[in-house]
Amino acid sequence: MKFTLIICIILAESFFGEVGGQIPECTESDLHYTYTECDADKSRWRVYVPKSSTKCYVGSPKPPVQGPPCDKSCDAGRYLDVAGDQDCIDCPAGTYSVGNGVRYDQWDSLPKEFTVVSNGLRLSLKSLSKAQCEASVDTWVAQGPYLEGVPSDCNKDLSITTELITDGSLTIRYRNTLDMLGIVQVKSLCQSTAKSVLGDFEGITPLKKSKSSGFDITEIDMKPGKNKITFSLLGLNSAAPGNKFIIQSIEIKGMGFSTECTPCKPGFYSSIGSSHCTRCGANTYAPLSRSVSCKDCKEDEFSPPGAKECKPRPPCTESDYYASIAPCVNGTTYETYQWLDNKYCNDKHADSVILPKSGGSKECPSCNPGESLADDGTCEYCAEGQASDGSQPCESCPIGTEARKSKTFIHFDVMPSGLYPGCIKLADGGSFCDKQSTWVPKGDYIQVSDDIRALDFAVLNINNSHFANRTLDGRVYGKLVIRFNLTCDPADPCIFYLMQEDSVELRVVGSWNATTTTVYMHNFTSPDVKLISIAFRKSSKAANYLSSNTLSISELRLINTVSGGATECTPCVLGSSAAGEGCHSCAVGEIVVTNNVTNKKVCKKCPANYIAQDSFTCIPCGPGLVNNEDHTMCVSDCQFAYDGMKFDLSSLSGAQTFAGANMFTADGTTFHHNFNFVLCSGATKGLSKPPHVTCINNATIDSYYRGKEDTVSSLVCRETILPAESVLSIQPTSLGDWLANVTVNNQIDRKLLKEGGTNIHDDELSIHFKYVTYLPTDNCPQGISTVVTLICDTREVDNGSMALPPKCYGGTCDGCTYQIRWRTKLACPKCDDSHYERIVGQCEGGQQTVRYMPDKYCPMTEEIRNRQSVEKCTLLTLPIKIAVASTTLVVLLLFLCAVCCWKRSRKLEYKYMRLVEGAQGKPGELPAAQTCAWSDDDEEDVNVGFKTKGDQLFGKLTSKKDKNEGFEKIKLVGGRLPEI
Repeated sequence: MKFTLIICIILAESFFGEVGGQIPECTESDLHYTYTECDADKSRWRVYVPKSSTKCYVGSPKPPVQGPPCDKSCDAGRYLDVAGDQDCIDCPAGTYSVGNGVRYDQWDSLPKEFTVVSNGLRLSLKSLSKAQCEASVDTWVAQGPYLEGVPSDCNKDLSITTELITDGSLTIRYRNTLDMLGIVQVKSLCQSTAKSVLGDFEGITPLKKSKSSGFDITEIDMKPGKNKITFSLLGLNSAAPGNKFIIQSIEIKGMGFSTECTPCKPGFYSSIGSSHCTRCGANTYAPLSRSVSCKDCKEDEFSPPGAKECKPRPPCTESDYYASIAPCVNGTTYETYQWLDNKYCNDKHADSVILPKSGGSKECPSCNPGESLADDGTCEYCAEGQASDGSQPCESCPIGTEARKSKTFIHFDVMPSGLYPGCIKLADGGSFCDKQSTWVPKGDYIQVSDDIRALDFAVLNINNSHFANRTLDGRVYGKLVIRFNLTCDPADPCIFYLMQEDSVELRVVGSWNATTTTVYMHNFTSPDVKLISIAFRKSSKAANYLSSNTLSISELRLINTVSGGATECTPCVLGSSAAGEGCHSCAVGEIVVTNNVTNKKVCKKCPANYIAQDSFTCIPCGPGLVNNEDHTMCVSDCQFAYDGMKFDLSSLSGAQTFAGANMFTADGTTFHHNFNFVLCSGATKGLSKPPHVTCINNATIDSYYRGKEDTVSSLVCRETILPAESVLSIQPTSLGDWLANVTVNNQIDRKLLKEGGTNIHDDELSIHFKYVTYLPTDNCPQGISTVVTLICDTREVDNGSMALPPKCYGGTCDGCTYQIRWRTKLACPKCDDSHYERIVGQCEGGQQTVRYMPDKYCPMTEEIRNRQSVEKCTLLTLPIKIAVASTTLVVLLLFLCAVCCWKRSRKLEYKYMRLVEGAQGKPGELPAAQTCAWSDDDEEDVNVGFKTKGDQLFGKLTSKKDKNEGFEKIKLVGGRLPEI
């Protein structure tokens, strides 16, 4: 090997000599020592070569020198002296070294070694294209003292590629208070082509949710060779001060020794042999890099921590001090004033306000509603069954009324005892401070003080063990009313969050980031709310220490609490108990009505198919729905009728799951959505609350100390399934909390299906289950709804097939209305024998087979297919029988007509002959008009006609007609004819 190296040097000298006339010869400043690549023996050589940016040739190259082993490393704070004796020495003051690796802990901007790439996974309910995801807000934002993972509509990976010489490690100092999962993947590029963290699950380590203030530390082992490190966030977009993922530092070891130390940047300093740089404190600064100490600011200047320069102190204003009121004694008190803890204003400036003098008695301020002044001069809540408006002593409520407790704050002469001010210092790992000076009482309002610096949050908490079990209006257990004024400079963004915490999580219920003055009210639908938290960040810019953004609150009311005090006595519901025995509330599903006889308030159950909307109103259930047993929710019992048809969907009453089609992230990784829903929730008797379905988020490490996975329980929910050795489910989302109606052949829903690309024919029978959520979002002011359409299709087998609209991403075309199509024979109406046509076969051998054929809405079941019977038959078929009967009838009618005609002819002939015989005169002459062939004196009647029953019948048949023939009836008298 040495021989090969000598040959290479000779060739290099020959080459440089040839081109010596074209480029200059290197000077000492152009050259530096470096090492060759490690060979198979893990050894290398030190060589003296031009710097990478220098174009020159080496006139007299120094011979190579055997270097240290490839696995040699230096301790933190030391580096390898390549130009000297090739041994580890201490870093000089003003610099630092982590030893055999690199540390990233300065986040003024994203270091050039890192890349941010969208992986295409949507983290919100919006329908976004790949191009929209690429253009969305970055997930990773440098904030100076830390790198922040900001949940956005589309997830983006943060990656860095590094090469390790020896076994090494990755150390991450972070804080995770997200509902999302933070994960890091370390993948060797020597084994296979690396994918996004969402597509390849090799080497994934979850970054567990932080349980306390401060930073968590995770260390991951790494193998030699090239490695790709990828950070990603998984979960639904839910940014909040309690929901953040921040990285303070990323340290990689195993890269070999450092040949130089990293200089400290301005605002930081270090001593000899340091492994890190120290930030300058408040009112000090370090103007240059490689600083060995920090300088103090002048008396009229100030600086925030980590500053590289000092700024002039502004004149003090009324916002720079706060007042404290001493306990009341005999109805009087006095105030004391003091500057804010982090005072940076110049109280000696000519324009500065003067700190008011303490002392001077004044009348005690009013207590807040629900409180009264105690003997020790402090305000305390009214006792059970009492109420006060704050200006008067607490009084017991009269009979027939009750004292509903609340926590009400409208007077801010001092910090009310039920409010707990503090701050969250994100730069210090999210540590919490309980400083009173973060909020300043101003009499009629309370305001965030200038004691809060940029990037930190001013926090105001209201503790609440839980709300009273009795609801306010049927579904609402508690209410929050807040009146506030927010000032935000558009060029200097601020953010105000309103949050609630229960036994599971801290989540945002409202947020504002623009100047506004408003009254906001929030309803709590669960009694399990332990904390109400207000958080305000003055500025998102670390350098903007003097931000003018502010938040003031003039009213806070938390209603229906179990602790606190009542502001007034309200009428209560009297039941069957006698007056004076106290109040009691109506049972669930009952409303308050007035008895017309006694004129007293009583409880009354809502009628059938009605539910209690609040304490005084029953509302009807939607079409196709019935009330549950306690009249609190409308449900479907699987039984309903339409246009004479009866439906029974009880076989579909259980929970249903449908997996959508596979979709792809930007790098080709597959994922899909699972839709879980329940149709006939009222088919299960005896339950006041219908059964729900559950979607889970098992991609969070919260479960390791909660003991369970994050879940969403509703009537319809959706979860995102990622490929993994075990099922990885994220983003559980409710798509329907209430069943609004069940309709048949609803034209609006059928039109939506067709617009989404679903093929449904006009003659097909469809049943539509419509679910709704009442929580509005920015994109869906009316909330999210889901329509599950069942189409009667007798050709389907088993439970049928489900599908989403082919033209819509993820089951929704507008992001607010989701559609699921389900073709199944089980959605067809109930069929009986009247719905099956009787088909008779040919007569063969005196027998014929009878089978049955269903109509278009009845399935051809195996039982119907096999149902048949055999009946006796004659050779005369039905058509022949009909023809013979018809011919016989015609012949009979013709015969009757002939007989009638013959008899009539006989009678006319007979009459004519009698007339001729009875004529007087010459032969052949008819009698005169005055004469008649019959004598009036004839004694006997002569009856003419046949002496048979048939004759009588024919006579009756023709008697009426004889009266209208123009001849007189002739009565023949006598027993014999006269002679002529």
